[in-house]
Amino acid sequence: FLLLTLMTVTLFSASVLADEEKLEMDAFVTISDENGELVLAKEPVHVTDADGDGVLTVHDALYMAHEVHCKGGYATDDPYGDLLITKLWGVEDRAYGCFNNGGKVWRLTEYLADDDHIQAFIYTDSEHMTDMFSYFSKDDLTFEKGEETLTLYAYTLTEDNNLLSKPVQGAVITVNGEKTGIKTDKNGKFTISADDLAWGEKNIISAYSAKQNIVPPI
Repeated sequence: FLLLTLMTVTLFSASVLADEEKLEMDAFVTISDENGELVLAKEPVHVTDADGDGVLTVHDALYMAHEVHCKGGYATDDPYGDLLITKLWGVEDRAYGCFNNGGKVWRLTEYLADDDHIQAFIYTDSEHMTDMFSYFSKDDLTFEKGEETLTLYAYTLTEDNNLLSKPVQGAVITVNGEKTGIKTDKNGKFTISADDLAWGEKNIISAYSAKQNIVPPI
């Protein structure tokens, strides 16, 4: 009986340790600051259970990203029972937004999955919050024929507080922070060539609009 009990405890302990070892995964984090500049661009982040709640969440991903790239630059509070961002990239007391794989994050405690792409931003217009989350029709590019055509979209808020996606016209495409001569057409479409990119390194394609206040896509 003692031997069986000891074996059960040992197996249980091993099971607990195995479960704990699963509390880590890899994700990507993008952050834009209060000036609308990308400070993290789809940066790979190894996520662990930072808050010890037994699950991996969006909050854990943002915390770990800051621990590596901007230590002490992230903080949260839960005045209404839900975690709220109170500091992002070292900037406090502003309005913040967060999306995961192009979908709005309603709670920071939402579960995380392998290779999720978290995009957090500080509203450049903290008073009226006119910033619109924008995204491309493709998240990564493979130039099989030397060029690729994409569409730039942005979310607007309807009267009943739903997100409506619309193409962004006249936005200037940027590569590694530099403006190109490429603009989106009336349908938000544009074509980019492999020759517009730097070879042998990571290239960040984004966009800027003088007419609409868009969160930089990536």
